[in-house]
Amino acid sequence: MSCIGVPEIKYRQFSETVHNNGGKKRLPINGAIELNFSCNLKCVHCYCPAQRKEEYLPLKEICRILDQIAEAGCLWLTLTGGEPLLRPDFKEIYLYAKRKGLLVTLFTNATLLDDATADLLQEYPPFAVEVSVYGATKETYERITRISGSFEQCLRGIEMLRKRGISIRFNSCLF
Repeated sequence: MSCIGVPEIKYRQFSETVHNNGGKKRLPINGAIELNFSCNLKCVHCYCPAQRKEEYLPLKEICRILDQIAEAGCLWLTLTGGEPLLRPDFKEIYLYAKRKGLLVTLFTNATLLDDATADLLQEYPPFAVEVSVYGATKETYERITRISGSFEQCLRGIEMLRKRGISIRFNSCLF
């Protein structure tokens, strides 16, 4: 679909232009916000304590920060944690970032994805979802996460995203 007076360009050209011009002006065009420090896994390499009881930064404060980074020129934003899907207000944060015009990437382990969250991501697509994958087999994966059943939960989450046509990238650690 084209808009009158707005030229169509390939994403690569758009991205390079924004990065080159934004860099010259020292604009913070890429950003990340850690929504929490807790996680539902207990990965051997991670700095986030599993299932840590924490006080989350209030939604209102997160929105204020998102306002500031959007105003400063940020375009690409990564929502991460810990595991960001542990936040009960994840949907509100995600939608607020999308309404600010941010190209949102979600870092997740995918084990907590449910139909409601996957449907949300389908209706309001992220730039990408990056899933941490800790092994190609159940044995390897669960030796890293130290949570029984986490391999199947991760695969289930990945399949939910795949079925909805959501762009997925995979992150992995080598041990």
